[in-house]
Amino acid sequence: MNSRIDDNLARAEALVESAERGKDSRDPRDIKSRTIGQVLSQLDLDFPGISASKIRFLEERGLVHPKRTDTGYRKYSQTDIERLRYILTMQRDYYMPLKVIRQHLDDLEASLRCRRWERSQEGVHRRRVAS
Repeated sequence: MNSRIDDNLARAEALVESAERGKDSRDPRDIKSRTIGQVLSQLDLDFPGISASKIRFLEERGLVHPKRTDTGYRKYSQTDIERLRYILTMQRDYYMPLKVIRQHLDDLEASLRCRRWERSQEGVHRRRVAS
């Protein structure tokens, strides 16, 4: 069971990192956006019975943030879909409530920001030492 949790944590860290690259991400997985119907088709194999209302509910709770078209349609990136898959897995397999999942994702994002800051400071330190 711990290896499954570790796998899910690794997937969560990867999706948080890709999400933090920003809206102009060059990650090829994010180039093609999908409609909610296409997302449902992609997730239905692992999560039978998943509905558009469930995905919209997760968006309302602030767990996923799809882009919107000018006409208001939701467009999901691959990163959004991976995040949904992680959330749904944690609910189904570990019975985690959404509040705990959100806190976990927030903690992962904070940890990654901290690591990025530390890496940037290491670069500054190296440049100072080299001078």
